[in-house]
Amino acid sequence: MWGGLVIFFSLLISLVITRSWGFWPAIFFKELLILGLASTWLLIGGLLDDKLKFSPFQQIIWPILAVVTVLMGGLTVSFVTNPVGGVILVPPALGLIIITLWLLGTVYTCKFLDGVDGLVSGLGVIGSLILFVVSLSWDKPLALTSFASISLAGACLGFWFWNKPAAKIFLGESGSTLIGFWLGSLAVLSGAKIATALLIMALPIMDAAWVIIRRLKLGRSPFKGDREHLHFQLIDKGLSAKQTIILVYCLALLFGSVALWQETIGKIIALVIVLGIVIYVEQWARKKS
Repeated sequence: MWGGLVIFFSLLISLVITRSWGFWPAIFFKELLILGLASTWLLIGGLLDDKLKFSPFQQIIWPILAVVTVLMGGLTVSFVTNPVGGVILVPPALGLIIITLWLLGTVYTCKFLDGVDGLVSGLGVIGSLILFVVSLSWDKPLALTSFASISLAGACLGFWFWNKPAAKIFLGESGSTLIGFWLGSLAVLSGAKIATALLIMALPIMDAAWVIIRRLKLGRSPFKGDREHLHFQLIDKGLSAKQTIILVYCLALLFGSVALWQETIGKIIALVIVLGIVIYVEQWARKKS
């Protein structure tokens, strides 16, 4: 259950090596230091949670500490793309709220999603590779974002070979939250490419939101685990773990690829399509045979 340590140190070592070889300038050292410190909170909290079984309110302390760390380090959203052209400036206070909700959303999406072997680590590979390709079209020469994205892809891929069904090692709380946090952070550092990351993780994010709303309507805790998530429903419907993760991978690749060649309005249309797919598949999975 110590997969977070594997992801963290392989990611960190690869970035330190590329920095020592001069592949990205010292100006980006601050960002790496801040992300590393924030990740440390997730590691500590995740490892303790796997050992001590924290309550939901104890669990959320560590992601909040991670988010506060990057906010204090200057991570923010100053603008969003206008679907009809240009950009919309975001007030500083609103930018802080957006970052907080976004990062907590990606962290908890990966946390909730980590119920099938290889699912989160595989999405980590797909998501970081797409963010890497996106960053090549805008990134400054030798910037950190491209190297961080491809390093995260390598860390997740190396782990995935041992985590795919049937898994021999597991991400644990620290690993799943760490992947979600880095994907969310890199989406912001990549010039506020939140819509791109949202498309990559659209299915699990919407599924997580759907399940939370359902739990609240039934008077349950939104943080208490159950088998209501789509991946569990698909398995209960008769799909194998391998078939389930392949389905999620394909959808992530499909809609993540849309982000590479579509403008903002195209991404919005794609998100609406994803929502329709989620509703349809959710209804199909819960329909009695």
